[in-house]
Amino acid sequence: MQNNTQTLKIYGDKISQPVRSVLLFCELNKIPYNFIPINILKGEQHTNEELQKVNPSKKMPAISYSDNTGKTFNLAESCSILRFLSEIYKVDEKWYPRNDIYRRSLIDQHMDWHHSNTRHIFSGAIVKKMMVPKMLKLGGEFAEKAKLFVDTSSQIPILLKKFDEIFSERKFIVDDQISIADLIFSCEVYQIKILGYDLTQYPNLWKYLCRINETPEAMKINDTLEKLDASLKKRNAKF
Repeated sequence: MQNNTQTLKIYGDKISQPVRSVLLFCELNKIPYNFIPINILKGEQHTNEELQKVNPSKKMPAISYSDNTGKTFNLAESCSILRFLSEIYKVDEKWYPRNDIYRRSLIDQHMDWHHSNTRHIFSGAIVKKMMVPKMLKLGGEFAEKAKLFVDTSSQIPILLKKFDEIFSERKFIVDDQISIADLIFSCEVYQIKILGYDLTQYPNLWKYLCRINETPEAMKINDTLEKLDASLKKRNAKF
C-alpha cells in the first residue's frame, strides 16, 4: 500500500515523450507527484542546478523519490523510472507483473527494443524538423550538436504499417492488457501528428492510440502537445 509520507518529484518538459509517459503512469495510478517543469527549447536542462543534482547528465525525465524513512533516491531514464514506480508503489500487476516472469519479460523485450527503434525513428524525425532549426539559431555547442542529428522520417511509414498489423491481433503491445510498454510506445507515436501525419490511415493503430490518449489522464498530460499541434495547424506550418 502507498504510504502518505512518500514524496515524488518529476523533472521534465511535457513536450518530451519520455516525460509524458512517466507523468501519464502517475496519473493513471493516482500516484501523487510534484512536477518541476524544465523548458527544453530554452535549454533550461543545462542551467537548472536542481535537475543536475538529481541527474548530472541533464537528461529528462528524472525523479527524486523519498520514502517514509526519509531516504532519498534519484533516478533517470523513463523505462527504468516506470519499472521502479511500478514496484515501489505496488500498482496493479497488469502494468509490470511481479509474479509473471513470462509477461514481464515480454514487456521488457519491447521496452529494450524501443530505444533504437520507435524512439530513435519517431523522435529523430521530430528533433530534426522542429528542434534542430532552433538549436542552429542558438549557435555554439547547440549548433554543433544539431549537425549530428539524422532525419529518420523515411522509416516512419514502415513502423506505422507494422504496428497497424500488430494491433489487428491484440489490443495492446503484449496482449489485451495495458502495460508500461504501452505508455512508452503510444506517447512516442501519438506525437508525430504534429508533423502532419494522418494516423487515421492506420485504423488499428489509431484505435489503439485513442484507447490510451483519449482518457482524461492522457488529455491532461498531452495539453502542451495538443496546443503545439493546434498552433502549427493554425499557422499552416510545413516542415
